[in-house]
Amino acid sequence: MLRIATENAEVMSSLPLASSPKSTGPRSPSQTSFVLSENHHVKAPNGGQSAAAGGVAVRHVRRSHSGKSIRVKKDGAGGKGTWGKLLDTDGESFIDRNDPNYDSGGEPYELVGSTVSDPLDEYKKAVVSILEEYFSTGDVEVAASCLKELGSSEYHPYFVKRLVSMAMDRHDKEKEMASVLLSALYADLINPTQIRQGFFMLLESADDLAVDILDTVDILALFIARAVVDDILPPSFIPRARKMLPETSKGFEVLQTAEKSYLSAPHHAELVERRWGW
Repeated sequence: MLRIATENAEVMSSLPLASSPKSTGPRSPSQTSFVLSENHHVKAPNGGQSAAAGGVAVRHVRRSHSGKSIRVKKDGAGGKGTWGKLLDTDGESFIDRNDPNYDSGGEPYELVGSTVSDPLDEYKKAVVSILEEYFSTGDVEVAASCLKELGSSEYHPYFVKRLVSMAMDRHDKEKEMASVLLSALYADLINPTQIRQGFFMLLESADDLAVDILDTVDILALFIARAVVDDILPPSFIPRARKMLPETSKGFEVLQTAEKSYLSAPHHAELVERRWGW
């Protein structure tokens, strides 16, 4: 046994060293890992273990024409001799109005809302202007012409209401002028249905009118009686309107007064026509 061990030792001592540059023998795993790491920038995974234990990972390695390896930046942009990122947001951008390619549509803008006018509101304003002029001049033809030019015939019931309510707060002269204008506009510009609707609107608003006009009940009752006498309101209007109003309302009281105090009296037509002295 001693002789065999001695012979093996002699054989091993006669072999060339593994670290010799000219050696073609296999390298150890540690030597292989070192060479790959030096030439190819290999980083061993798993906390620095050898390549034999878990393999190697090559990341972002590029070779130049000289054979040197170059590590590429992670984001792939920037550096000396490069174009930079596709979208470079480091510099501040601004709009040059002197630029030939300047487009005003590219500038920031602010949306500004505009109020939409209500046709009824516009009609109301125009009606007040027409009536103020009429009460000042008494020209029926001009008032009729202005109302015709105004159009919006669907709002004529409001014209009836506004004409009477404005006259109620004025002298007897304006009250008579209002009745005359209603008779002149009847059928030609304002149809019978619109006349009835306008007077019913007055009855519905009688409670509000009474706040500013103390004798609202008597004045409005006389206007209704005058409209019946002038044949622009049918006598049946009173009982029909009465059914649609609360008994405690001022409008209901107006109808009662018109019927009992004015239309039931002897010679009521003459009495009503001369009530305002014109």
